[in-house]
Amino acid sequence: MSYTNFEKAIELIEVHKTLINGSISNPKEELIELAEKTLNVKFPFSYREFLKKFGYLAFGGSEIYGLIDSNFIDSSSPDVVWMVLTDRKKFGLPPQYIILWDLGDGFQ
Repeated sequence: MSYTNFEKAIELIEVHKTLINGSISNPKEELIELAEKTLNVKFPFSYREFLKKFGYLAFGGSEIYGLIDSNFIDSSSPDVVWMVLTDRKKFGLPPQYIILWDLGDGFQ
């Protein structure tokens, strides 16, 4: 059986669930669509699947940004929409980029 990198990552996450210290499961499709509309982007298939399965993940000092709820403006990390909007304003992040990961070292 051939696995994609995404499938391998999901398998590793499932095997090492005890290392996860933050996750909200199953954001609704409507929330994913609202996030895309707010950011004016279309998330890749694998990221949409990640969002549907996990919402977001935190393990150790690392975070994979995702969706918490629809309050993107008054949110914080690990909300992907809040993070992207903040970095667009603060650093001029180009509109086609999405920040997905924080290594926990102060850099994104």
